[in-house]
Amino acid sequence: MCLAESKSGVRATCTPRVNLVYPADAPWPPAELGKKLCGSAWTGATPDDDSAPRLTDGDYCALQSLNSEDAVTYSVFGTLSRLPEREALEMYGRIFAELGLEPPGERPRLKFWTRVAHPDKPTAVASGPELDVSIYSNDVLVIGEAKWNSKIDRKQGTA
Repeated sequence: MCLAESKSGVRATCTPRVNLVYPADAPWPPAELGKKLCGSAWTGATPDDDSAPRLTDGDYCALQSLNSEDAVTYSVFGTLSRLPEREALEMYGRIFAELGLEPPGERPRLKFWTRVAHPDKPTAVASGPELDVSIYSNDVLVIGEAKWNSKIDRKQGTA
C-alpha cells in the first residue's frame, strides 16, 4: 500500500479508495462520496510525500487520511448500505437493539454528511454542524457522530 506522511506525522493513502472498506464489485465512486471526493489541503514532509497522495486523481482528498472520521464512517455505514436485504436488516436490528430500540420492520435509509443549523445560529445552515450519518425509518431517526483520534468536547459551539 502506498502511504505518505505530512509534516505533522499524519499518514495518508495514495488514493481514497484504498482507505475505505468498499465492495470491489460496486461502482466507483459511489454517489454518497461525491461531496467528500474533492481536493483538500495537504503538505507532506518531503516533495515525494506531497506527490504520493496525488498519484491517481491529481488532488489530495481528506478521505485518504488515516485519521479521517469520514473514511471510518463510510467504511462502516457505506458497507451496511450495500448489504443484501436480510443481512442489512439483521445488522440494523443489532444497532437498534444496542440503542434500546425495536428492530426496524423495513430497511432504514442512510444519509451521509448532512449540514444542519447550529442551535445558536439557526439561520446559518451552511456553516452549521455536519451530521456524519443519519439512519432513518418511518418512526426512528438515529444521528451518528464519528470520533476518531479526536476528543469529545462539551464546549463545541459557535464561541
